Amino acid sequence: GYDSVVYTARPLPQLGRMPQVTRVTPVRVPWVAGVGCTSCAAINTSGSLDAFEIAPGDLAHTVKLVSGRLPDQSDPGEALASASFADDSGVRVGSVIQILEPTPAQISQVQAQNQPPSPAQLAKVPRHSVRVTGLVITENEFPAGSGGRYDLFPTRAYAAANDPHTQVLTFYYVRSEERRVGKECRSRW
Repeated sequence: GYDSVVYTARPLPQLGRMPQVTRVTPVRVPWVAGVGCTSCAAINTSGSLDAFEIAPGDLAHTVKLVSGRLPDQSDPGEALASASFADDSGVRVGSVIQILEPTPAQISQVQAQNQPPSPAQLAKVPRHSVRVTGLVITENEFPAGSGGRYDLFPTRAYAAANDPHTQVLTFYYVRSEERRVGKECRSRW
């Protein structure tokens, strides 16, 4: 569904106006410190975990549903999970996953200490439970030498309920006429 991903801490409204760009999909990405699942094997995400908040109309360009159903966007307790969760940790349709989303103060504290959060710090991180309604495949999951990807796709209702309490970045999935657009985008910013 896309040729490049642009990671940024600031909005880039001009990205869609570049002549080579044919489609820009903004994706909100809340800060996730970890996940848990009591009915699954241990989930070892090794820093390759994200929760992508993608507009329902853009999901079809980003994920391919392989089992289950799409979540009800009005339900904050439903989400899609990448098939790598199923392959590596036994996550299934119906599994309940706890998403740990730290507050901005908790994020600042860990960044200031310049080391991973301690178990005591992680124990204080707010947790939000979601039931997996479907498993999906994404481009991110195909091996590219960087290890496995573990992605969640919560609903709009989840974002509305939880995003105000954590930090949220915006990524952009970019589709272009030419495969070179990724290189050109990087050189302009």
